[in-house]
Amino acid sequence: MKYAATNSIGNTANMEMVSKGDNSLSITHADGGDVIVGHTGNTAWQRAANGAVREAREDEFDTLRLQDPLYLARNLKSISNLETRRVRLDNQEAYQLRGTAFGRVPVRLFFHPKSGNLLRVVFLLPNVIGQNVVRIDYSDFRNVQGTPFPFSWIIARPLGYQTVKVDSVQQNVAVEDTRFAKPTSRSN
Repeated sequence: MKYAATNSIGNTANMEMVSKGDNSLSITHADGGDVIVGHTGNTAWQRAANGAVREAREDEFDTLRLQDPLYLARNLKSISNLETRRVRLDNQEAYQLRGTAFGRVPVRLFFHPKSGNLLRVVFLLPNVIGQNVVRIDYSDFRNVQGTPFPFSWIIARPLGYQTVKVDSVQQNVAVEDTRFAKPTSRSN
């Protein structure tokens, strides 16, 4: 997936997301170099624009997975302690699934009752003074090789928001497993 993400003060970044099974990469293209956050199975890492590599913190890993609509679709059954009910979401009916992701992250997912499209994800991530609420609202669903996919979403956090506009999505494209391997740090 190739997309542009614009933050609440108007800065735009060109980005890519590559997913294969439980592996994914989030790539932010910048003048000083690409910033990459990746995960393979149960490990995650981050490479800074200067080439420095470190293990991703648990909250970064959780955020990476919960912001990937393809990961959510593939791993919905792994959410535990599920409760389901009908609710009003803005001006429409929706199904809410409430549970725990990864055994520790409270999460609520809202689905359109007729299309089944994921409309919203809300999750709580711990910080030093409590929990941060992250809310992602999906819209502009388009058919991508027979599958509805959101081409727009807004990620709202306590200190701002990010608007994502998808340029292109490709499914069933061959991706080498080595692409998801944690890189070694490079010197400047």
